[in-house]
Amino acid sequence: MNEHNRGTAAMVVSTGAAIAAATALARASKATGALPPELIDLLVAMADQTNRMAEMIDSLRGSPVSGRGWPESRSDVQIIRIIFPVANTPIQLPNWEIPDGLAVQVLAWPTNANTIWIGNSQASAININQVLPLAAGGAVPYRIKNSNALWAVAVAAGDAISVTSER
Repeated sequence: MNEHNRGTAAMVVSTGAAIAAATALARASKATGALPPELIDLLVAMADQTNRMAEMIDSLRGSPVSGRGWPESRSDVQIIRIIFPVANTPIQLPNWEIPDGLAVQVLAWPTNANTIWIGNSQASAININQVLPLAAGGAVPYRIKNSNALWAVAVAAGDAISVTSER
């Protein structure tokens, strides 16, 4: 079953559950002869959703998230190791577009002598109040559109980071 069919099946099951609930409420209200307000609200909501069903199915077709609830597997990854030749000098991360639903991962190299600082601009990367510190071996994922939105600074020359993302 492809992703489109899974999404359609999930909506049909949800609609079926709503119909079952409406039927149960209708049967329960038979004794009084009047429809309870909950049933009327449910029927109105179902009618509204039924009118929008084609629109919802179409929106699933362009979704980066599969019917399983997470992004599809990618065929490749991009990885780079950045070595800081000079201490306390910000370096912008590479210009990589990150696919929707995925993240860029920044790892402080395990053998680093000191902390790596991660900021969202050249100025913030050297401002201790605006950075995320990464100790040796520490890692952080960022769900951003492009990895070049991040800057990194090494406290010790020769320290490194590894940057990776699926593509």
